[in-house]
Amino acid sequence: MSLRAHFNAWLTRTSLRKQLEYAATVIALLVGGLSVSALVFGEYRSGRSALLSDWRIQGEIISANSSAAAAFRDAELATDVLAALRSSRDIISARLILTDTSTLARYTAGDFEETASVSVWTDRIEISEIVAYRGQHYGTLVLVGDFSRLNRRMVYFLLATAAVLLLSVLALRLAFKYAIGVLMQPVSELTGLMHKVSDDGNYSLRSDLASRNELGDIANSFNQMLEQIENRDSALARELEERRLTEIRLAYLANHDALTGLGNRNAFMNHVTVTEPGNAGEALPLCLLLLDVDHFKLVNDSLGHHAGDSLLVEIASRLKKFQAKNVAVFRLGGDEFAIVLNNHGDPASAQRLADRVTVAMSIPFRILEQELFTSFSVGIALCPEHAHDMELLLNYADLALYEAKNLGRDRWSLFSPHLKARIDRRLRLEADLRRALERDEFFLVYEPQVILANGAPV
Repeated sequence: MSLRAHFNAWLTRTSLRKQLEYAATVIALLVGGLSVSALVFGEYRSGRSALLSDWRIQGEIISANSSAAAAFRDAELATDVLAALRSSRDIISARLILTDTSTLARYTAGDFEETASVSVWTDRIEISEIVAYRGQHYGTLVLVGDFSRLNRRMVYFLLATAAVLLLSVLALRLAFKYAIGVLMQPVSELTGLMHKVSDDGNYSLRSDLASRNELGDIANSFNQMLEQIENRDSALARELEERRLTEIRLAYLANHDALTGLGNRNAFMNHVTVTEPGNAGEALPLCLLLLDVDHFKLVNDSLGHHAGDSLLVEIASRLKKFQAKNVAVFRLGGDEFAIVLNNHGDPASAQRLADRVTVAMSIPFRILEQELFTSFSVGIALCPEHAHDMELLLNYADLALYEAKNLGRDRWSLFSPHLKARIDRRLRLEADLRRALERDEFFLVYEPQVILANGAPV
């Protein structure tokens, strides 16, 4: 992985606060290092220039003082003149060379040993001055200066400034850390708010950051985004709630009569399907009472359908009182109702329930400020005595219902096989008659009637 990739990876896993602290520290170190370097370099050049200038001045003075000694080749006098250099701690040697290249006098500081060559790249430098008197050249004064003291002083100065730099950088780092903490506090608060919104899913939270800078713009934009999300979620929640209520309403309407609130035909079929299977696949005993309001059409025709609906609501209200753990009431449609008596398959239980319903319906109803008297015709079918199949059981209860109507209404009738046989005969007769008419099987039979006493035709 390249250095740039490592740096990018470091950026992605390091917090912005740490990045700013590191960046401020690096910048402080770079600026401080460049400043210290410039200061030390300037100080060194200034010290070196001052030493060179001082050495040249001393060289001029020594060369002037040693001109007489060189003119008269007085080595003792020349040595005394060079001895004056002892006061200069940075000049380590000096030579007075005559024009014939012979050395008249020599000065050496301490235990200094002269080397064969001196370079500008070393800590030493040679300075030459002409020794002359009244325009006459008598020799050359060669001084060797040593920069060791200056270098040591610069090292100490560098260490001192570096220490000051480090202390300054540490102080700046603390100051930067405090300043960055102050500057990053709004960012931290905004980040914490974002995490809280993300974790809790509470989009009603808002940032209270009051600032006119970029952070304030970010906070305002974040608040606007939260408001939009909250509004969208509220609209979505309302839509979902409306959909849920609609589904509940549709499910209710799918199984309940909208007018009376009783279970409808679909609920009736589901109920009898649930109650039909028993242990080991055997049918559970139940009684089915099919009820029809007598002369209901007369109410609709005379008082209107509104009155008819009101009467149905009142009838349903009375029938609801019969509902119990093992009794369920349904409106199958129009003026037709059904009562299912579970776990009872004997005729006596069904007849007692039919008598109670008949008595309850005999009490007059108050509809549109009028008293209405009505009654029920009731057809009864039993499971498993009459049928195991619920469709067939409903058909048998319907046959018993119409038998009750044929017997004068306001009564109940229990299904019996002869009712089905009678219906079957009637259906066969209707079918035979239709086929006989189509096949021209009818013929006229003349049967005269006479009076037996005298034989005269009637």
